[in-house]
Amino acid sequence: MRRLRLTVADVTGSLAPVPLRETRKAGSEFRTWNEAYGPDGGPRDVYRPLFERLDSLPLARARSLDERLEATMREMGVTFDVARDRPWGRRPWFCDLLPQIFTQAEWEPLVAGIKQRLKAFELLLQDVYSKKEILRE
Repeated sequence: MRRLRLTVADVTGSLAPVPLRETRKAGSEFRTWNEAYGPDGGPRDVYRPLFERLDSLPLARARSLDERLEATMREMGVTFDVARDRPWGRRPWFCDLLPQIFTQAEWEPLVAGIKQRLKAFELLLQDVYSKKEILRE
């Protein structure tokens, strides 16, 4: 089974817009989405410097970096454990050479959500190690 991921080969050599495909699934329509490209199909501003840097790499070098990353993940035995304690349930976990880049506006809600969940977890632990009210409810 071929994995679906944005590879270096997909972006090196061209900053041309990438058309979004219309797809039908179970009677509904949805558009494919890629975080690196905007609605017009061109690279988002936040990704443009990365794409320009990748464009300066020879394609063989970019592929070599991607292959080294994949080999490292495989050698380290990093897997996605679909079914715990069953060897057949482990799937390789793939890491893109291209990072997920967040703008400040995209990052702020993530930080707020993480802080909210951390506070909730701290309150849970505080209760579990003291009054234990949550265990009674």
